[in-house]
Amino acid sequence: MELNICPRCKTENAPNQKYCKGCGFTLPNTEAQTSKRNFPVLRPNGERAKAAMYSMGLMLALMIPAMLIQGMMTRMIILVMYADQVPIAALGAGILAQLALSFLLLIVSICTMVLFFMWFRRAYYNLRLIKGKTRYVHGWAVGGWFIPIVHLFMPYQIMQELFRDTRQMLLDANPSNAGKLPKNWVGLWWTLILMPIIFIIIVVLSIYIPMPYIMLNIGGIIMSVSNIASPLITIKIIYDYAKMEKLLNQ
Repeated sequence: MELNICPRCKTENAPNQKYCKGCGFTLPNTEAQTSKRNFPVLRPNGERAKAAMYSMGLMLALMIPAMLIQGMMTRMIILVMYADQVPIAALGAGILAQLALSFLLLIVSICTMVLFFMWFRRAYYNLRLIKGKTRYVHGWAVGGWFIPIVHLFMPYQIMQELFRDTRQMLLDANPSNAGKLPKNWVGLWWTLILMPIIFIIIVVLSIYIPMPYIMLNIGGIIMSVSNIASPLITIKIIYDYAKMEKLLNQ
């Protein structure tokens, strides 16, 4: 057992002793200083999480006016086709506004994806540092999104592994962490990510039914919900896992 040596008079004291028995000086907590970490030192990922969340919030903020402009443009086109009540200049201005906002949204979306991939890859790398071995190497946290067929399941498996294993390790290290751990929203998150594929299936099926507009309207509603809900749930996912990573670093 390592003794607690008084920095003032050099008297040897018990590790749990608060005051020096020689001079009464308040001793440093040796046990706290010499305690070992439960987990290895992880690579910093908090700033990446913040950048991804802020960028996703900006993308979400741009989606709302983009959807409103799209709705207004659809209405104007219908009026032009059936009633001819919309000035051509107003229609042209609306098209330019829609194109400009769409281009800005495209740039922000690309930046958001890059920032998300950087956070996702670092999170999986840190999990590998702790476990020693993960289901996939950390490079697949990015590569798995770009390979056909594989992209339908691998990112989900990696995200599920992150939440499941990190949660379990925190509970094993300290059962009192149970109240601090967030819920697992990975299933809902992945369902929203796959919504565009569901929309494509609906569009294809609409060709074979007598009233295709009904199916297309249903698909449009699904895409509208996905465009708003998916970034929100992704922000929640990043925020929750960042909290767990912070507990790993304590």
